Amino acid sequence: MACSYFHISRKCNYAVRALMVLAEDTSGQAINVRYISESRKIPLRFLEIILNELKQGGIVRSVRGKAGGYILSREATELTLGEVICFLEKYESVQKDEVTPGELPICNVLSKANMAVGSILEGVTIADLVKDL
Repeated sequence: MACSYFHISRKCNYAVRALMVLAEDTSGQAINVRYISESRKIPLRFLEIILNELKQGGIVRSVRGKAGGYILSREATELTLGEVICFLEKYESVQKDEVTPGELPICNVLSKANMAVGSILEGVTIADLVKDL
């Protein structure tokens, strides 16, 4: 039986799915929030909050007006899955001086696992995800 140790939040999952919609479009035009919501089955209100957060993080840009919506702030080939997850989940590392001596061995192992996962996520771009559809 396989065991999964790494999970992302629903918010993060929705964000990545929305970014994939933006990456699929090569026209350079803004994509309407309602279209993103319907095409990826993401609750509209939740998506609006997520996109606003991604905008604050410089991951997407918004365009106002009738033809408004969202576009990626940079090429999908330059935006990594690791960057998106790290920004949305706001991971913080635990300092060794914050750990009791009995916790140190497990913290060292988990730190190595975290670095391995991070390395993989930093090697996968949003464009790679779109390519794998």
